[in-house]
This record gives sequence, structure tokens and C-alpha cells, in this order.
Amino acid sequence: MAFYSLLNFTGDLKLGRQFHACAMKIGLSSIVFAGSAILDLNAKLGSTEEAQRAFEDIQNPNPSQFTLPCAIIATANIVALEMGKSFHACAVKTLGEFRVFVLNSLVTFYAKCGSMEDSLHLFCELPGKGIVSWNAVICGFAQNGRGEDAVNFYERMRNTGLRPNSVTLLCSSWVCNHAGLVNKGYSYFKHARLEYLSLFKPKHYTFIFNCGCFEEDRVVYSILCLSIQELGFGRH
Repeated sequence: MAFYSLLNFTGDLKLGRQFHACAMKIGLSSIVFAGSAILDLNAKLGSTEEAQRAFEDIQNPNPSQFTLPCAIIATANIVALEMGKSFHACAVKTLGEFRVFVLNSLVTFYAKCGSMEDSLHLFCELPGKGIVSWNAVICGFAQNGRGEDAVNFYERMRNTGLRPNSVTLLCSSWVCNHAGLVNKGYSYFKHARLEYLSLFKPKHYTFIFNCGCFEEDRVVYSILCLSIQELGFGRH
């Protein structure tokens, strides 16, 4: 655990390589939890070759329902489809029935890699679909240019009665703006602001100012300006 924390705090590729060498020397790099942390570090620092080497070091791991998601999310962060599929195959072979942690990581992984059909298939297998699961699919559609599908999925989530989080609200606004669904996005915004004001941060207001849909409603405009000041937007 201490090793994982050290890797999370370093932002230096040279130092990361030293940690990797140390892990290999003492036999940690083949352990999924440590190996995936090394993979994730190299991915974040833009070193694809080092990430590939870290992946190869954990080709024969002894994964669990809690350590394997770390490796899967690491491959999602670098959009490494074949790597992630290898971990998926490993999970099928060694874990049997998947728990929610593994399924959520796979839903996110396939969505980030553009394989939305695989992501949806796994989403349907989830016994209890929490907000993390819904966000993965909604954001996946958005990132892959499928705005209408993202909006439809967001509507489905709302119909379940599930409470969104700040990621859900940000993604729904972003996709409406980029898909030309400004009126729908503004409708979502007004509803969410009434129901979930505590979730809003300055970045959530970017959609409103980018699309300019507040201009015909001076009351809303005044409220937005006040809210942005309260949230510290524009402070130095």
C-alpha cells in the first residue's frame, strides 16, 4: 500500500522508473496491485513503452476482485484495448463471477476505448447499477460522438430515480452543448440546479455561458452571476 501511495505522488518519469526497477528487484511488479500502479504511472507520464513493459510484468498475476480493477482502469487511462482485453480474459479465467468493482471497471474501460457495445453488454450484467456505472456509459457515449445515445441514457437514469453526481451533471451539459441540443441541456441545467445545487462547481456553469441561452432570461442571468461569485469563479 505504501508503494502504491509513493507512485501516486510522483510526477517524475525518472523517479517512476526507479520505483519500477525497485519493484522488479523485490518481486512486487508481478503483483496486480503494484504492477497496475506502475502501469498507470507510466501511462499518465506519457511513456507508452514503459507502460507496456509494466503490463508484461503482470501477465501471470494472481488477481482478486479488488486488485484487478486497478489494472483495468490503468489500461483504460491509456486507451489500451488489447491490454485491457487481456486483463478481462484473466478475470474470466481466475475470478469466475464478477463483483461490482470489476464490472464497473470493465464498463468504464470499454467505453473509454470506444467499444460501446461491449460496455453496454457488461452494464446490463450489473446486478445493482450505481451512479458510477451510469456515468461510465453516459460519458462513453459522449466521448465517442454519440450525443443522442448519451442523452437517452441520461433520461433512462433519471427515470430510475437515481441521484446524479457532479460528473453526471457535467457530462450531460457537455454532450448537449456539443450535440447541438442546447434547449435540452438548458432544461437539464435548470432542473439540476433546483434539485442538486450543492453539486455545482464553477465548471458546471461553463455550458450556460458557452451556449448563451441565459441571455433572454435576465433573472437567471443574475442568479448565475451571483452563484459563480459564491463559488469563487474568477477569483485569483
